[in-house]
Amino acid sequence: MILISDTQVRIIDAFFLLAQESECAQNITMQQIAEKAGIRRQNIYKNHFHGIEDIIHTVHLIIDNNCKNLMKTFVNNNSNDLSIFLADEMLPLLYSKRAWLKNLYNTSLDPDWLPFLHEQYKPLVKVYLDNNIDEICSRLKLSPEFIYKLIVGNTLVIISCWLTSDNPEPPSLFKYKFLQLFSLALDDIMP
Repeated sequence: MILISDTQVRIIDAFFLLAQESECAQNITMQQIAEKAGIRRQNIYKNHFHGIEDIIHTVHLIIDNNCKNLMKTFVNNNSNDLSIFLADEMLPLLYSKRAWLKNLYNTSLDPDWLPFLHEQYKPLVKVYLDNNIDEICSRLKLSPEFIYKLIVGNTLVIISCWLTSDNPEPPSLFKYKFLQLFSLALDDIMP
């Protein structure tokens, strides 16, 4: 588990608040973050973060740490359906960080966010599908790599659409929509 101080959370929250308010998030400065957080800029550099890249990297780790650990446990036990696991375990974790995630998905703050997620979760999906991948590939006439990317990508699209909506439903309500969307093909959605 990644431990961060209340001050670091204030700095991160200030950073994301500025990103929401700014027309060009790339122009956010550490001075602006310090002012918004009510801290001296030197204090941020000395005791908390070395710069904006460090803030973003820490956010990656904070958001991903619990999710990835849960996913690893699930994959190693392989005792449940992936979609149900995601709906029951991951959605509540992601919802708790929805303000941060909305910025990561909606702005150009972090062009590495989606590649980071693919890099983290594709290997876990690979382990999860390990026993069935040959049959899946044969049936769909697709490579394993394509299937891993497809599963991770589709899951991320559903989650990003949910969390970037103006007022995302709580996980207890969205769970059923997530399960339905997870199992649909595009043909099922199109008229």
